Amino acid sequence: MEQQLGAKFEQILNEPTDASTSLQALSLARSLILNPSTSDSTISSLLQTLSLSLQPDRDPLSLRHTLSLLSDLAAHRRHLSQSIFQTVHSFSLLCNPTSTRTLAASLSVLASIAESNQTLASDLSELSESLFLKLCFFPSVSVRHWLLLNAERFWIRPPLLLTVFLGFTKDPYPYVRKVALDGLFGLCKSIVVEDCTLVESCYCRGVELLSDMEDCVRSSAVRAGRRFRDNAISIVLMLWSWKNVLATLTTGSSPGSIAFMLQYLRVVKLMAKIWLRFISPRKVCLYGMGEVGLLLGKLDTTLREMRYRFIGLSKEEELHVLELILLNFILRLSSVEVYYDFTTLKNLHSTLSRVEFLHEELSIQPSNFVTELKKSLHEIGFSTDGPFYTPFLIQKLVEFFSLKQFVFCGKLKHIIAELDVHDNDFENPFHFISGLPVGIPLEITLYNISRENRLWLQLAVDETLTEFVFLDLERFGGSNQIRKFTFVAPFYKTPKANSFSMRVYIGMECLSEDVYSFKRRGGPKRELVFLCKEKEVFLSMGVKE
Repeated sequence: MEQQLGAKFEQILNEPTDASTSLQALSLARSLILNPSTSDSTISSLLQTLSLSLQPDRDPLSLRHTLSLLSDLAAHRRHLSQSIFQTVHSFSLLCNPTSTRTLAASLSVLASIAESNQTLASDLSELSESLFLKLCFFPSVSVRHWLLLNAERFWIRPPLLLTVFLGFTKDPYPYVRKVALDGLFGLCKSIVVEDCTLVESCYCRGVELLSDMEDCVRSSAVRAGRRFRDNAISIVLMLWSWKNVLATLTTGSSPGSIAFMLQYLRVVKLMAKIWLRFISPRKVCLYGMGEVGLLLGKLDTTLREMRYRFIGLSKEEELHVLELILLNFILRLSSVEVYYDFTTLKNLHSTLSRVEFLHEELSIQPSNFVTELKKSLHEIGFSTDGPFYTPFLIQKLVEFFSLKQFVFCGKLKHIIAELDVHDNDFENPFHFISGLPVGIPLEITLYNISRENRLWLQLAVDETLTEFVFLDLERFGGSNQIRKFTFVAPFYKTPKANSFSMRVYIGMECLSEDVYSFKRRGGPKRELVFLCKEKEVFLSMGVKE
């Protein structure tokens, strides 16, 4: 029976017929596609026939029905989705630019397929942005309305999409103005807008539309004004308060307190950038996965410095920092770049235990974010055999997180170090003999470091040639406030080269971390937080004159 239907479909479609007969053929095809019992050979034949019939000179109505059938076929036969995507993609490039409804239908099919097959995201983004913009400015109101209503499906860069929405809030047709304003409202809910001028433009346009003649536009303006007003107040007040806080600190607080607030400012700025990329996997793809990893790395380093390089934080202040660290762990575990990071997961559990302990000591209730995080971890369990990432989980947890007002009242001491290498540069290198150890004379000054701290020198030629030297503070004089001494650091595995350079760091072991991250013999067991900028040391086998 299915073979007869398939043959009849091909016969009707290939013979010169009127539009109603073509629609009859397409109806037969749909019945075969939707029937799960249809054989693979019949489906393959249908795909071939539909692909061949997708010609730009055909009747526009029949073309749109054909595209609809290809969309159904991709949805019901996932293994054919990539082939169908490429067929429709090629058709879109050949289609007459004035055939706006057909092009819009093509774009819809491509977006639907890409939503279920993320490997096609880059192909869609290359086409969809230019095609979306082109179609938006054609005369068809219905197509423009549909495009704006479905804009977030098409992988448009958020800054560009924001500008498009803002522009079409001035469209002459009220339902286009409404959907543009709704889109603007939705986009501003899901991204962090750092451009104060753009926030002001959105706010002013929302205010203007409060007096629009159409009820539907006015109702959208009320919801959108509020949002833009709130965005403006988070940006303006945040920047104003930071400037004033820092100005106050510079006149009445310790250098450690100023340094801490500057670090906090860096954390919030990094969070804002990362938040934009974690709203959906699409935006991660648009901005590039490497950039996300780089931002997460900077955030991780800055938060570790806030936790370990300052003495005198109150328990309330420590709790605030720890919640930021928990959010960082969630973002890192949920990154599409990280398939599974058992070390980060163990650190998350360890940090959460410390947060729970502080809640008990301070007799306070956990935040909604911490409560939901504990529930989520209980649901997924402490698994070690699968990825942590689920889009729903990250969305839910991020929605519960809120950046609380940080009431900072203490005077902090900043743990820092100074590292100097005298009489050494590219033109005046230290002498070494390849294969033999070499000593590197270093001038070291330490501030606010006690003997309980574990300090290490890290000497790195490259990623594969790195050595660690433990600094035993019992050997050096001075006090916890300041220690100054000369130390000759041994480097054992000098490379087989006429000359080379190495980077020298001073790092402090993060003792409260339960997870051992380093596995090198003789090196630190936990992560290091670096206390000063690196110094580059130059060495050569040439003999000094």
